[in-house]
Amino acid sequence: MKKRKMAAAFMAALMLTASLAGCGSSEKAESASDPSHGGVGKEEELLTIDMFCAPANYQGVQTGWFGKAIKDACNVEVNIIAPNVAGGGDSLYQTRSAAGNLGDLIVIRKDQLEDCYKAGLLYDMTDFVANSKNLKNYSKSSENLSKLLGTDRIYAFANSSSLLSPMEPAWTAVNPSMAIFSRWDYYKELGKPQLKDMDDLLDLLKQMQDAHPTAENGKKVYGFSLFKDWDSKWMRCASICTWFNGYSESNTGFLFTNGDASDYTQLDDENGIYYKMLETFFKANQMGLVDPDSSAQTFDAMQAKVGEGEVLCHFWPWLTIDNYNTPERVEQGVGFAYLPIEDQRFVVEGYNPYGTDDLVICMGSKCKNPERVFEFLDWFSSPESMMINYGGPEGLAWEKVDGKPVRTEYGRTAETINAPVPEEYGGGNFKDGKCQFNWCIPFWLDKDPATGEIFNKALWTSTVKNERNRVMDEWTETFGTELPTQYLVDNDLMEIIPGSPYICPVDSSDINIKRSQCGTAVKEASWKMVFARDKEEFDAVWQDMKTKLDGLGYNDVIAVDKANVEGFYQARKAVIEENQ
Repeated sequence: MKKRKMAAAFMAALMLTASLAGCGSSEKAESASDPSHGGVGKEEELLTIDMFCAPANYQGVQTGWFGKAIKDACNVEVNIIAPNVAGGGDSLYQTRSAAGNLGDLIVIRKDQLEDCYKAGLLYDMTDFVANSKNLKNYSKSSENLSKLLGTDRIYAFANSSSLLSPMEPAWTAVNPSMAIFSRWDYYKELGKPQLKDMDDLLDLLKQMQDAHPTAENGKKVYGFSLFKDWDSKWMRCASICTWFNGYSESNTGFLFTNGDASDYTQLDDENGIYYKMLETFFKANQMGLVDPDSSAQTFDAMQAKVGEGEVLCHFWPWLTIDNYNTPERVEQGVGFAYLPIEDQRFVVEGYNPYGTDDLVICMGSKCKNPERVFEFLDWFSSPESMMINYGGPEGLAWEKVDGKPVRTEYGRTAETINAPVPEEYGGGNFKDGKCQFNWCIPFWLDKDPATGEIFNKALWTSTVKNERNRVMDEWTETFGTELPTQYLVDNDLMEIIPGSPYICPVDSSDINIKRSQCGTAVKEASWKMVFARDKEEFDAVWQDMKTKLDGLGYNDVIAVDKANVEGFYQARKAVIEENQ
């Protein structure tokens, strides 16, 4: 454990008014043929854009209502090439890279960017960006990546780049982005007990399970249903829980840091947060609270079980919006809600003009029609596109009332029931027509400059106000604040991760191999520990993992991670000082 005192206080900055200067204010180009301002694609034949998309979970042409929105705006269709679906992971990336053509649009990890640049796989977007309507607003993102490549030309943009204050919490306005969400109706039924720690939570979940052992569909109910397909260098379901226990798992290898990176804990520390989370899930499994399918199932399988009422606890507010928490249920006081736990402290990412994760978006050097591909990319990065992407089709799922977006009756239930979509909006069913890309250059929690509203429909002022329900009202009556996020602010329960430009250097081939091998050992051990026969086996697997890590070069990897933590600390410190 390493500690360093902070010179600046965060809490005074939490509620700063976000600046939207420059967003959407660029003038239209004088030339009608400027590809960044529309008009070109509509006058030409339909163009198919091949998009190599690392985060996508769908392969094929984007269809449905979002596919129609793309065609209406740019007269293009997007063919998604998804390694997650095609199989092979990085092998598909390697194969297409070796062939010299990843795609017209390329969405890859940041650590792959430099290799693609050196191999000549990327298109120089500099001139297009200079005359663009939307993408020129994200110059901090593109310039930071240009520095990484050692050039003053623009080849990439970071995913989820924000135009808001780096010291403002980038959360979902109503709920923290990650926390404990459990069945409010069962919690109330058990007398709404005070929860001091995770052990109290496990006791609560056991009481819920004993009282309600089966869901409406007759299947057994579990406290947690975990999944494996998000695992990378560790068990992701365990690392996610560090966010509401004082540490971030983001971009720091096998180290977990606090908000400004002045404090960290190592993955292999018995007193550290990762061990604590594994121990919590182990205890839960000993109590019969962990779904036995967890180690083999996907996120989608887990999500379906939550929607069927087979799970008592999960970690994301969006998981049950339009899923289990239907309007009919929540009006009856039935549904999931955030449960405060006394010893929990939250780290919350601030808005980041340099991007919030490891994805980057580029154009391919062998782009079939670069002008129109960029036209699409610029439109996809517009407030108009973001409002459609995260709100659904205007006129069908939502409409403007006094200049503000408001969900229609159709829009309130369309996703929950996977409603049919009228042909004039693209046909098919609502869920099938959603954007399948899993990336956006603008951050989904940024605001539409025309309305001042967050892009996501669940967080519009009208949604929060008009769609309050019995569960929310009872939560407010119990905990004394209108919203869970306000509860965290009022009780000084969070620390901001300031949005900063620091990018971890790409691992050397030696470190990359060691990190991968260590990650495999950690993942295998983590799942074994959760499902261990008893505490003796749990401890034995942990010790065996540590021995393996020593032999796999773990200390060399940790040395790199510590250097990166120092880089984050210095960068975040500078951001804090700039915004005081």
